[in-house]
Amino acid sequence: MKKSMLFTITALAFLGMNTLHAGEVSGGIFRIGGYFGYNPQPALNTAIKAAGYEDLTGMSYGMSIGGGGLAGNFYFGGWGTVINSSEVKKSAASDRTMSYGGGFGGFEFGYAAVYSDGFLLMPSVSFLWGGYGMSFQTNLSFAQYLNNPVEYNPGIGSSIFSIAAGITTGIMFADRVGFLVRLNYIYTPVLSWEGAVFTGAPEYNQHSLFVSIEMAFGTLMKGKDISKEINADDLPSGLPGDDDYIQ
Repeated sequence: MKKSMLFTITALAFLGMNTLHAGEVSGGIFRIGGYFGYNPQPALNTAIKAAGYEDLTGMSYGMSIGGGGLAGNFYFGGWGTVINSSEVKKSAASDRTMSYGGGFGGFEFGYAAVYSDGFLLMPSVSFLWGGYGMSFQTNLSFAQYLNNPVEYNPGIGSSIFSIAAGITTGIMFADRVGFLVRLNYIYTPVLSWEGAVFTGAPEYNQHSLFVSIEMAFGTLMKGKDISKEINADDLPSGLPGDDDYIQ
């Protein structure tokens, strides 16, 4: 699935670049909507299952937000996730409950390969930072918690750096408001755990998928249409001769 997703995004990017016909587009855009993410963690599931917790599904959802500017079809902006969901799992071996979740955000560089009659197709590359964390809670009295709060409510986190290859497509009505669908394949080469020094930490799955549906607001202005440029054949066939200027 990972290879086919990357191939699909790359193919769409080259298709869009080879079919550019609407000229340059410039302006700014703001996006907000909902997202769905999928990042299964089989190695982590093996570890938490041994401790009595159910498997994590790897699915997440929440709100995505972003925006940026276009100049000569080139796009620079940023995006990220907010109000992220968490997976909550209860241990079968104790009174503890585990919560797992996180989010990320960063910069995005893109190219509006197609913008024609409000239809947008833009491949992009993003550089993202963020993190995921696990927290544990125990059902107990307030007095029990005060006796040893560290023991009862520990938590660990992680920092990540990711690179995403994506496609944004959709419709802008009157060049000002519309709906966009964004698809990103995210590769995470760097993850470091925080809050404790671990040996034998489970391997992190570096590959994930991100899909969002967003409302878009802004102003997009189309420049010169390259399909309507003046050709040499459209010019006059000759220039006035010298005799036309002899008095």
